[in-house]
Amino acid sequence: MGLVRYEVCMYTVSTLIPAYNAEDSIERSIRSVQNQRWTGRLEIVVCDDGSADKTASIISEMAKFDPRIIFIKNEKNLGRPRTRNHLIAKSHGDMITWLDADDVKYEDMIRLQMDRFLSLRQERGHENFIVFTNYDWDFPARNELKLMEPSPTRDPVKALLDGSFGAYLWTTLGRREVLERGFPFDVALPRLQDLDVFLRWAGSGIEFYRIDSREAMCRYNKDDQGRNSVEVEKCFKLIRRKHKFLIDSYGKRFTSELAYKHLGVAARFAMSNGDRRRAQLYAIKRSIIRACSNWMRS
Repeated sequence: MGLVRYEVCMYTVSTLIPAYNAEDSIERSIRSVQNQRWTGRLEIVVCDDGSADKTASIISEMAKFDPRIIFIKNEKNLGRPRTRNHLIAKSHGDMITWLDADDVKYEDMIRLQMDRFLSLRQERGHENFIVFTNYDWDFPARNELKLMEPSPTRDPVKALLDGSFGAYLWTTLGRREVLERGFPFDVALPRLQDLDVFLRWAGSGIEFYRIDSREAMCRYNKDDQGRNSVEVEKCFKLIRRKHKFLIDSYGKRFTSELAYKHLGVAARFAMSNGDRRRAQLYAIKRSIIRACSNWMRS
């Protein structure tokens, strides 16, 4: 017990929260971190990315009553990649985890992630891994809450590419020095910068381990509204170019199926935002890819 207590005292956990026009949810998100049952040192670093609403004033007021909250502010909207890089630069913890401004951590999340981290460190003799959790996926438009169980399998790179291992930062916790292999976030990726960082982590040999509990440890609010399908398609293309070496190692068929799947995601965003014409265009592109793939196999 003494050793465990000593190990807990060794680490400070930094929870990094980017926020933009989140006046309706940011207090709830920060409270979910304040209420964690983790008994070690904790800092909550929140960056307002030039919000036009009351987000900044809410964070500032909360910081007055909790010295663990570090409030930083972008003078103008810089976008999520730059804001995330700003958060990393201003944080001090040995361990880093994340939270979006409209999501929540359940109260045992950090405690169980740190328990798993400490046991793995002792078992494996290194810290070259990331601890992740299951999560609840909240679909407000469907009035549905779904338990999601990410699975990195024995090949996390392939699992990230095919989507079976969802690249969501807020499910993860890891040692700063290890996570820095995937940083900084690429400012050329307004979307999907999480996936880009995860691929860099996996490609560098970082291991992924789930906590012992199969229960959800956080809630993600899912909403496709306002997501630009063209932007998403462009970001997928950039990621395929950046990680071409990894993708090509799985063969031409996998490469073709990946482009097919990515267009399907873009089509979903187009439909969710009422752009039927663009969704039909994506459907045509997918048909061409599938036809070419079938031709190559014949």
